[in-house]
Amino acid sequence: AADQISLALRNAQAFDTQREMTKRQFILYEVLRIAGGQHSPSNVMNLAVAAIARLTHWLNISISTPVDNTQHWVIRAASGNLVNRVGCIYDFNQGIIGRAMRTREIQHAPDVSHDPDYFAGQVATRSELAVPLLNGGRFWGVLDIQNELVNGFAHDDILLAESLAGAVALALDNARLYSDVEAFLSEIGALY
Repeated sequence: AADQISLALRNAQAFDTQREMTKRQFILYEVLRIAGGQHSPSNVMNLAVAAIARLTHWLNISISTPVDNTQHWVIRAASGNLVNRVGCIYDFNQGIIGRAMRTREIQHAPDVSHDPDYFAGQVATRSELAVPLLNGGRFWGVLDIQNELVNGFAHDDILLAESLAGAVALALDNARLYSDVEAFLSEIGALY
């Protein structure tokens, strides 16, 4: 009987693991499908944030990008309580997002009250996850997720955020390539 119970528990754990992986893959597929068909980086960012917010339990999500040739970053798209911060510009030395911009590495703050780079805003953030948007060596910015709970991100959440950041970066690269091809064709047309 003990062997049967042990086997049933292992099967249940395997089933739960498989279900979580399937859920992550579905979310990733949907975000890629929605954002990947866009031809403008702005649309990619706005639709990706909306899709991620709709498909996950994360409410406060933003995508920030560096401001050209400066040491500043700007919030380009957001959901939840971060919507009113779209367009706000910050210094690279400000915030967990700024640290992710500088280091181009994942920044996970399980409790923001213990993080020296966290600066309080209007959002009741207790934990934060900032994931760089990287694709093929090109840095686009940072996907930031804020949670109202301390230790609000499990290991699976971090894995999902990394996958989503990669998908958004890929969609941004595709939008840039589309713009480059359109510009090239327009040039060729003008020369012709």
